[in-house]
Amino acid sequence: MALCRYHLGCGVWTHKAWVGNLFTPDAKPAQFLNQYARVFNAVEGNSTFYGLPSESTLDSWRSSTPGHFQFCFKFPRTISHHKKLINTEHDIEHLVTTLEPIYDSMGPMFLQLPPTFTPDQLPNLDRFLRMLPEHLNYAVEVRHRDFVTRDKDMALSRILARHNTSRVILDNRFSSNFPSSSKKISIHHTGQNPILRYVGHPELARNQNLLSRWSNVVAQWIDEGRIPYVFFHTNDDDAAPALGRLFHRNLSERVEVGQLPEFHQDQLSLSFCV
Repeated sequence: MALCRYHLGCGVWTHKAWVGNLFTPDAKPAQFLNQYARVFNAVEGNSTFYGLPSESTLDSWRSSTPGHFQFCFKFPRTISHHKKLINTEHDIEHLVTTLEPIYDSMGPMFLQLPPTFTPDQLPNLDRFLRMLPEHLNYAVEVRHRDFVTRDKDMALSRILARHNTSRVILDNRFSSNFPSSSKKISIHHTGQNPILRYVGHPELARNQNLLSRWSNVVAQWIDEGRIPYVFFHTNDDDAAPALGRLFHRNLSERVEVGQLPEFHQDQLSLSFCV
């Protein structure tokens, strides 16, 4: 039985260091997404943070992935970082219209708010979520350190629950890109599709304790009938696929989630369970 009951992947699908590991030794960049999608069933769509894809690019992404594969596209930084969720009606309309050809392959759209977005700005998030089309799913990540306090965390959760929006939980304790003071983590979740983003240590064994704890959390989400998304990063992303495999092995000891296909095989089963 292939991977099922949750979505697993990395922050990117194009990474040359994976050639000969996740990808076949002779893989070319045009083949990366197809080979990635033969192993993992989801990916963060980071490219939309910087600019929207053309229709031909969307067609290429769809044709390179099986029907069960999911893209979690990020909202453009124009919306989240530059305009800070204010006066974004036209930006939202342009975004959802552009992505319409790939709706069937979309997981939750991912709003990553900057560290400067404080709890005092939650009314802006409430108004923004109210404007979004109801036929798509959404998830929100906050990074300001004040959101780890109980009252601010619950205020955020109430807004997300009101709009049926999932929570993105970032575990960056091994990341050199964030100050240590920002690394206290809330595991409170909302919505049907909680998202865990884990930035791991490149030495796999160093991650075992944290991955074991997160496996317990994700297993509980699955037992509750939710369909989580789990994405792996390292500072250079070289070890991200191996972290995904290690996590899946941990999770499989707790709940039935199928098997993760082997890396870089020419013929991989694209079957999946429902």
